[in-house]
Amino acid sequence: AKIADGSYVHTLPPYGEGQSATICSCTPNNVFICSASTIRTTAASTGVANFPESLSVTDAVKFASSLSVRSFTKLGSYMRLNDQPLQWSTDANTYGQYSTSSSRIEFYVSSTRSLSLGSGSGTLHGTWNSDGVV
Repeated sequence: AKIADGSYVHTLPPYGEGQSATICSCTPNNVFICSASTIRTTAASTGVANFPESLSVTDAVKFASSLSVRSFTKLGSYMRLNDQPLQWSTDANTYGQYSTSSSRIEFYVSSTRSLSLGSGSGTLHGTWNSDGVV
């Protein structure tokens, strides 16, 4: 259900899907608020989901395109990237990715391959320095 108060549009989950209980009320100054809705401004096309301080999930959760976490994320078992690169900075050319053609994990910095790791072997690409005697 979508409820609009002129300033915001609240999207409430259907009963039995996700958060099945939502408390909505009007404040004395005629502002509509909900305890667990997705809220967006009337002019915006994307809403922001409001979650409690912590969220525990015991099965699969699917997000449409992205998930942003402000602080710490702990994964209990593994993370699957489905052949997508893992980026460590805002530079889209600095990443690590599994190569199915070489069966190696390859690391790139500014689009230049710097390290590749395979089963029992690895290769340093380019010029490397050592802090001590090698």
